[in-house]
Amino acid sequence: MSKLAYIETASEVDYLSTCTDYSGIDEWVFNPIKRELERLKDNLIFYKEVTANIYEMIKFVEKNIEICSDEKVAPIAPDLPGVTSSVHSELKHQNVVNRLLKEHSDEDSLLAAMEREYELGKLTPYEMDDILRRLKNKS
Repeated sequence: MSKLAYIETASEVDYLSTCTDYSGIDEWVFNPIKRELERLKDNLIFYKEVTANIYEMIKFVEKNIEICSDEKVAPIAPDLPGVTSSVHSELKHQNVVNRLLKEHSDEDSLLAAMEREYELGKLTPYEMDDILRRLKNKS
């Protein structure tokens, strides 16, 4: 499988849109993603299912680093057609995050509600971390 098949997602979020030299991609794309996943894993360690999912994502990123480090991969041809894009971001479940922050005044009930919402697929690990950071900043 080609290197491009595994880094297509990175180009979709504009990491690679103007680049034709992918040497060092692990340093400027995959290692920062891995560091963020490790941070999430450490912050959400008390949620076993979340931690297990994050471990899987880390393994995926590590596989991408391995593939991109492969010396046998053919170089990318320069002067390929390009695409211009713009990005707007919002949490996938922003309405759930807002509702939880509004409805739960004490930390224990908020943590329990977050776990329930995660198990129902209504919160992501990143969103859980965002809620915890907001809670910490309020204190």
